[in-house]
Amino acid sequence: MKSNDHIENFVFDLDETLYSPKVPIMKIVGDKINEFMHKYLHMKEEEIPIKRNYYKSTYGTTLYGLMKEFNIDPEEFLLYVHNIDYKKVIKKDIELKCELSKLKGKFFIYTNASKNHAKCVLEQLGVEEYFENIISIEDTDYIPKPSIEGFHKFVDKVGINCKKSVFIENSSVNLHTAKLIDMQTAIVWDKYINCKDFDYYLETIYNLDILVK
Repeated sequence: MKSNDHIENFVFDLDETLYSPKVPIMKIVGDKINEFMHKYLHMKEEEIPIKRNYYKSTYGTTLYGLMKEFNIDPEEFLLYVHNIDYKKVIKKDIELKCELSKLKGKFFIYTNASKNHAKCVLEQLGVEEYFENIISIEDTDYIPKPSIEGFHKFVDKVGINCKKSVFIENSSVNLHTAKLIDMQTAIVWDKYINCKDFDYYLETIYNLDILVK
């Protein structure tokens, strides 16, 4: 059910939200995470997918799991897994700029990725000018979504009224946490979930005008 509260703040996840899940950025990052775990933590390749699933379900992200169980340096990890030639995999998106221009309010990024990764993606998409602030995994002390503690850190950093904010995400798990802190919610790209769980359903990121109708 849609909220009657006027939306003043538009909070976007980054990866596979602002661009199509068909863009292979997360596949590249995932491969680099596997390389890191094999190369630096000497894990067997066949064990890595099992470990990553465990870390994600237990800690929210592989990074946070590795920090807790191996005391790795998060900055070293993020530099390794986000060492990407962004120009090869993501292009300027004029249609996305057009959609963002339809929204009136403040725009924020809230991502489990690094600050530099977020900046690179926004720059390549050509939409960095729209965003007032990027709250990355470094800004939440590496506590990731979907942890409610991470969400509280995000809100404290940007100082928004949750009831007048909408969170746009491709992850239903993360959106459920956003609902717990009274944010409006918009699921994007995912056609296989119960859309009634959220305030808005966007078939693609190019349907942002639904948020202002």
